[in-house]
Amino acid sequence: MGRIRTSNRMFTAVCLSLGAAASVWSHAAAIEPGDWAQYNYDNRGWRFNHAEQTLKASNVATLEEKWRFPTRGSTEEIGVVHATPVVVNGYVYFGTTRTQPSFYKLTPDGKLCWCHEIESIVTAEHGDPYIEHGLDATVDGVMNSALVDDQRVYFGTFGGQLICLDRFSGKLLWKVNTKREPFSAAHPSNTIMSSPILADGKLIVAGGGFEHALGAIPDYPCCSGRGFVAAFDPESGESLWGYTVGPEPERFDPLVAIEFDNGNRIDRAGGEILYQTPKYQGPPVADMRASKDTRILALPSALGGLQTGCGFDGERVYANGTDWPGLAIALQGAASSRTNPIIPPSAGRVTAIAPNTLVEHWRHERPRLHHTNLDDGEKFTCGDPVGSGVALTDELVFFTTTLSGELTALDSRTGKLLKTIPIGPVWCGPSVSNGRVYVGSGSDLFTAWSSKEQAKARVGFSLPTTEIGAVYCFGLPDDDGAQFSQQENCPQRKTD
Repeated sequence: MGRIRTSNRMFTAVCLSLGAAASVWSHAAAIEPGDWAQYNYDNRGWRFNHAEQTLKASNVATLEEKWRFPTRGSTEEIGVVHATPVVVNGYVYFGTTRTQPSFYKLTPDGKLCWCHEIESIVTAEHGDPYIEHGLDATVDGVMNSALVDDQRVYFGTFGGQLICLDRFSGKLLWKVNTKREPFSAAHPSNTIMSSPILADGKLIVAGGGFEHALGAIPDYPCCSGRGFVAAFDPESGESLWGYTVGPEPERFDPLVAIEFDNGNRIDRAGGEILYQTPKYQGPPVADMRASKDTRILALPSALGGLQTGCGFDGERVYANGTDWPGLAIALQGAASSRTNPIIPPSAGRVTAIAPNTLVEHWRHERPRLHHTNLDDGEKFTCGDPVGSGVALTDELVFFTTTLSGELTALDSRTGKLLKTIPIGPVWCGPSVSNGRVYVGSGSDLFTAWSSKEQAKARVGFSLPTTEIGAVYCFGLPDDDGAQFSQQENCPQRKTD
């Protein structure tokens, strides 16, 4: 029995054991081409649902909200939904962070099917290094999309757990703690932000040490975490093999100083790198050059570049871009004593280019916005980043905009803007399945770390943030849900 905390009350989701009902649930529909069963749609990583034939450039402007979870005006709350919702047979799977981190399955009409409350290991009892060093604002939860197969659901957590649930009951089948042995690449700071895939009968997932803020703490022996790629048995969770990235960490004696500069900058006229990422012992060296062509997709910096989730339809690459090199300036230095203001993003875009990158077919440049911080009222004129992954159909490109908080649809052939739908603070990218578009909302990214020793002080630009979220489903006006004819039994629920 999992309890889900809400703003004014608590409701209880009762998950039946598999028992006699298992034979009913196990005969639900298998994964079909129209389903969006993992982060990138399928293992090719194209984020292109080639089976979607309902939504067209000619009708997408009529998209309307079919449902949202929780419902409009509900007193129930869920946490932030950062990652693309997964949709199989019309049933929606997603995880949350912040407000009671949990993993959910919804019915095709947006009702709760089951909920698995995540047992956090980002605690002092589990020896989490962030909590031990006073960074007590650190939270657990799900930052990646799930993978759904015929029987199971797999996802990772910010706290470094790999979790497998029964697809039909939500029952926990197994979990792996990557922070502790016997996991081969165990490290106390491990996290899993990548989305798992199935390949050659194995469950593949990537993760690694997340010590970004810890390195600024004088008494923390940074940094020894490494990246990893690992394979597991999908049925049992048994570790099959693991690969760690880079050489074994070693302590330098004497210590090596790293000098920071203000992120990467390219001189468009001359192509010289004026600033670049940190180098050991010494100032940056202009040892690279860029083309003088002004069609630069994005600046190469800490958050100025092509974001994860570019799409490909077999003919064109659709790249989502963010120009926010000023963020790198604000994030350098001690996490508890930053003095540099956060400079706002300068631009955001989606661009269609040839696979060889030599031809730019079109560019959708986001308009500059007048933005007011919600916390201190400071005003800015800035760009509108596209931080989410795109979702493709034969005729359409869907994405979300981080600052304006909109779900957006473009004509994939021309780049023409066809539809925008306001959804509020968002970093989640959409998915498209069987004539419907799904997207999560909420964002708590790029806020300053807080500690017991230092008061949290945000200076400069601030993204719209919230600690609660929602999942939205949009469809055409005549869509009555008849395409979801094969129903899956859900565990009984009751409210207390």
